[in-house]
Amino acid sequence: MPLGDWPEQRLNLSPGSMISTAGLTPGDTDSQGGSSRAARMALATYWLTVLVSGLGLAAVTPGVQASPPGVYYAWQVLAMDTAQCLGQAQRALLSQGLAPEQNDATSMAGRSDDVTAVLVCVENPADITTVMIIVASEDDDRALALREALQLAF
Repeated sequence: MPLGDWPEQRLNLSPGSMISTAGLTPGDTDSQGGSSRAARMALATYWLTVLVSGLGLAAVTPGVQASPPGVYYAWQVLAMDTAQCLGQAQRALLSQGLAPEQNDATSMAGRSDDVTAVLVCVENPADITTVMIIVASEDDDRALALREALQLAF
């Protein structure tokens, strides 16, 4: 049935989207009997409205940003060498349920789903080591509690 023969004033373009075709008459077809000029204009108006609305929303909608994680640190001087400090760091991470993921000659890092901790062991002369504990998490309370627990593990 040609568009002009529809008694209703709506044209279904896709599931869930409707456009008004008010004012179309049965004689509004092109020379091949195809869609009418009015229907093509209504379709163009629809897509122009969608485009302008989308651009407007993109222009005024702020970008989604995650809040930066809280980062907390503490340090202390210990009477041990770097190897002992790294062993203690690994035990401290494991005691808090953090899987050790990175280690090198002076540091060890561990993380869980919501928190990351790095312990850095810097040896001073005569088997004295400074350990720096760094904890980052989006949950400040969790980060602070973990920092305190890691400090107690030393």
